[in-house]
Amino acid sequence: MPLSYRSLRYFWAVARLGTLRRAAEELHVSEPAVSAQIQNLQRRIGVDLFEKKGRRLVLTPAGNMAFEYADRIVRLGDEMTQRLRQGAEGVQERLRVGITPGVPKPLVQLLLAPVVADPTMGLTVVEGAPTALVGDLMAREVDVVLADGAIPTDPGVQAYTHLLGSCGVSFFAARKVASGWEGEDFPGYLDHAPWLLPARGIPLRPALDMWMARQGVRPRIAAEFDDSALLTAFGTAGDGVFAAPTAVEAMILEHYPVELLGRTEEIRESFYAVSIESTTHHRGVLEIERVARGLFG
Repeated sequence: MPLSYRSLRYFWAVARLGTLRRAAEELHVSEPAVSAQIQNLQRRIGVDLFEKKGRRLVLTPAGNMAFEYADRIVRLGDEMTQRLRQGAEGVQERLRVGITPGVPKPLVQLLLAPVVADPTMGLTVVEGAPTALVGDLMAREVDVVLADGAIPTDPGVQAYTHLLGSCGVSFFAARKVASGWEGEDFPGYLDHAPWLLPARGIPLRPALDMWMARQGVRPRIAAEFDDSALLTAFGTAGDGVFAAPTAVEAMILEHYPVELLGRTEEIRESFYAVSIESTTHHRGVLEIERVARGLFG
C-alpha cells in the first residue's frame, strides 16, 4: 500500500520539532491527529521511527533515514505547490541567509556577490544570535547560516557545519590616525592607542586579547561592538584601531578611507556555513562555497 503524503508531512514536522505538541501547533491540527498519522506510517513501513527521551521524541536510526527522504519529498511538494499557484514561468529561486553578528559585512558581501548578480535568484539576509538562527534553519526560514564560530546544535537537530575557510587578521585605522605612526614598528606603537574591539562573546575577541598581551600592547578600549558593521563604521570615522580578516583586506582598503597597519597569522579567524542536508546542494549555497575557496585558498 502506498505511503500517505500527509503521514510523511506529519512525521517530518515531529522529526524537526521534537514533540507532538509543537508539530500540532505548526500543522494547525490536534496532537491526537499527529499521533495517529505517525502510528499509521510506522505500521506501513514496519519499523519504529522515534524513541522517547524525556519529553522529546528522538529519531531512531531508521527514523533518520526516513527523515532524509521525507525532507526531500515535503520540500518538493511545497515547491510544486508554489510554482503551480504562481505559474511556472518567472518563479525566482530564493536563497535565505542568516548571519551571526561577528561575521564581517565585507566578507558577507564578497560571499554573496554572485547570488546578488544572478537575475534568476533572489536573496534574503537576516542577522541574529547563533541559537536563534539555528532555530530558523530548522524551521526552514533560512537555508544557510554564516557564522564566525562553530554553532552547537541539539543532538536531535539534523544540521551540518561546513568550514568555509580560515585566515589571519589585519589591522586598520583611518588615514588621519595612521599618519602619526609612520616609520614606527608594528605593533609596538599600538600600545595605549584607542582600539575598537568586538564585544566579549564574539569569537575573535579572546584571540585578540591574548595576542595583544603577548605583544605587550595595552589597548585603550574606545568602544566594543556586537555588530561588525558598526565597528568598521567607527573605525573608518577615525575613532580607533580595528581588526578584520585578512581575506577581506583588499576590499577594505579599496572601499574605506583607512590604512593597513599590519597583519598577523598568530590569530586565525574561521568561518562556517551551517545548513541542513536538504539545502546543502542549494545552488546559492554551492556559490558561497565556491567563492570561499577562492578567498581562503
